[in-house]
Amino acid sequence: MKYLILLISFFLFSCDGKENMEKSSVCTEHSTVSELEKHINRDSYCKYLLGLKYYNGDNIEKDFNKAYSLIKEAAENGVIKAEIDLSRIYERGIGVEKNYTLAFEWMNKAAQDGSTEAMNNVGVYYNYGIGVTRDPQKSIEYYKKAADLGNDSAMYNLGIALFYGEEITKDEKKALFWIERSADMGNIEAITSLYSIYKLQGNTQKSMYWLNKGIDKNLPISFFNLGYEYSKGNSLLIKDDSKAFENYLKSAEMEVSFAQNNLANWYLSGYYVKKDEKEAIKWYSKAAEGNLPEAMYVLYQLYSEGTKDIPQDQEKANYWLEKAKQNGFVPPQ
Repeated sequence: MKYLILLISFFLFSCDGKENMEKSSVCTEHSTVSELEKHINRDSYCKYLLGLKYYNGDNIEKDFNKAYSLIKEAAENGVIKAEIDLSRIYERGIGVEKNYTLAFEWMNKAAQDGSTEAMNNVGVYYNYGIGVTRDPQKSIEYYKKAADLGNDSAMYNLGIALFYGEEITKDEKKALFWIERSADMGNIEAITSLYSIYKLQGNTQKSMYWLNKGIDKNLPISFFNLGYEYSKGNSLLIKDDSKAFENYLKSAEMEVSFAQNNLANWYLSGYYVKKDEKEAIKWYSKAAEGNLPEAMYVLYQLYSEGTKDIPQDQEKANYWLEKAKQNGFVPPQ
């Protein structure tokens, strides 16, 4: 099973580390532009917040250059949140050229200043070799530092690294300990991963336990997984196409492309529901727009050949074939 550890989305505030400067600041994220401008020459945290205003276009015209300049100055003056966001600016090339080395340096600076969010992200950088030589062992060390300090994302990343990692780092028992700790703190990725991991291990009881945890939290992917379980049946669930369809539909309406694709397959084949090629096209299109290459390729086939209800359209067929290839789909020979 592949896994992907995603960096936390841009400009999420970190909530830990040496925050004396932030706590003592006269400014808050709710301060107006004029209030921030009044204090930027003597309060670096105000300068950082004004940089965010320019980045987001929050009651001021967006200006990435000004955002970069203000955030950089704040970072140089020791504002941890600015250090983290400056790292992301360099990583993504927002207002400046991409520079992974500087991205790593600033994230590492924030980690050394005590931010567990930054420690976790430094672990990600080491894991993937972003701006630094790849080093899975160092990656785990940084995840562990942040996890020990209570960061649930780091707990999850540490568990995943130990579960799927190289032989030198692989430890399934420790992996499950950390992923379950993360899940107990409400981490969505951890909850959904535990369903998959225990299913992979053949532990249906624990797999279904975590699946139901996901359902309790109204997680879209969990409804898809429950639909799958009902479509096949297991030692705890009797096969039930009605409930499978119900959960696929709920997941599909929550924009899960796999569920949309499964609904389309059922409508195209007439499995359980009445065959409806137009309804199939609708759901394949939604899945394709969600970047699912399998759905793109089916659209290519349907438009290329045409059916009773779907007129042949070679232009659309070629479009979806090209999109499928761009998304890594290799057409069968």
